[in-house]
Amino acid sequence: MSADQLFDALWSELPPASASKIVQGCVVRLRKVLGRGAIQTSPHGYTLRLPTEDVDSLRFEDQVGRVRELLTLGEADRAAYLLTDALALWRGAAFVDLESWEPAVAAGTRLSELRLEAEELRIDALRRAGRYREVLSEAQVLVRAASLREYRWVLLARTGKLIRDRDLLDDDVLALAYVNGDRDLLMGTTLGQTIVVDAETLRPRGEPFDIATHKLVPIGDGSTAMVQEESADVTSLHWRVIDVSTGEVLSEGDLAMRPTASVSSPDGSTVAVAGDTGDLTTIDVSTGDERRSTSLGAKVLWLDYSDDGELLVSGADDGGVSLWDATTLDLLGTVYPPHLGDPVPAAAQFIGDSHDVAIASYDGKVYQWDTDVDRAMDFACQMAGRDLTKKEWDEFLPAQPYRSVCPGG
Repeated sequence: MSADQLFDALWSELPPASASKIVQGCVVRLRKVLGRGAIQTSPHGYTLRLPTEDVDSLRFEDQVGRVRELLTLGEADRAAYLLTDALALWRGAAFVDLESWEPAVAAGTRLSELRLEAEELRIDALRRAGRYREVLSEAQVLVRAASLREYRWVLLARTGKLIRDRDLLDDDVLALAYVNGDRDLLMGTTLGQTIVVDAETLRPRGEPFDIATHKLVPIGDGSTAMVQEESADVTSLHWRVIDVSTGEVLSEGDLAMRPTASVSSPDGSTVAVAGDTGDLTTIDVSTGDERRSTSLGAKVLWLDYSDDGELLVSGADDGGVSLWDATTLDLLGTVYPPHLGDPVPAAAQFIGDSHDVAIASYDGKVYQWDTDVDRAMDFACQMAGRDLTKKEWDEFLPAQPYRSVCPGG
């Protein structure tokens, strides 16, 4: 890299007068750490020379390349192991300290894309190695984390096809989830049946239930589940809460929405369902009583309960992440991660047993939303980079009185 490139990376268009001396001093200190031969000086600038195994990004790329060769040779187990090791090298987004320098942004984007490909390759390697239990759970996680990547849906579909090809089912799998403490899998098929299979052997446990299932939600400890059957025009659904062991219908009802995400409360008393118009509905699984929110105006793709069941968080296809009171479905606030160009979906979920929310953005960055009311307003300033307008405030923090949230605002 030339000195001018280093100046641009460090200070953009405004390098200090002492920029050359600062860079030279940094190079001296780096040589003390990396070894004198690690950084070479030439009339054109500086060159970093380190073995591949000493640079995480180079090691990662090298291992992904080796994995492709292993898969070609049919060594799926070794490929899966190597990919697990390669993915463990990641510790956040690439070049996060150089996010305003275009060459680093381009390199980071390329590495982030390769990381997504590596995640998918790992699932494919596990599938080829016959490690079905890991495939079933991790393929669903990948789809949820990046639902716009078609190949992730292909991997999930292949999981269902794998089960069918082993002569366990006569038709394709539409929905599947772990139940009964992860000992079994509950599946809905295109034949309009619901089947319970052993999660280890994939052998059916008894006869299928004559219940159509397009989507399903395990409830509580997984001894019951909500199965959802969409209408022919996909504008509404009929839901049933069933006993997983017997297929007995414990409660049922109809919902006038097209479901896009569903989740059970931690205590198993309620199922929250989100639709493509951005509204949420909670259903009491015992009584069938419903409560409905106002609409966000954007399709909800992610939905999660806090561990104590007090809050819900949703992620929509316009990039908005919203916090809800799980009992009243009052909207407590909405934030939008930074983005370039058109908004893109952001995945969201609660962190451990806290009320803080992790937001995975399109660029591989993960933001932490501290949802404490007093600190949420500081977060709004951080996300927007300025004071919110009155209109934005009413949208993002409707339950709070309008005021300046940025220092000096």
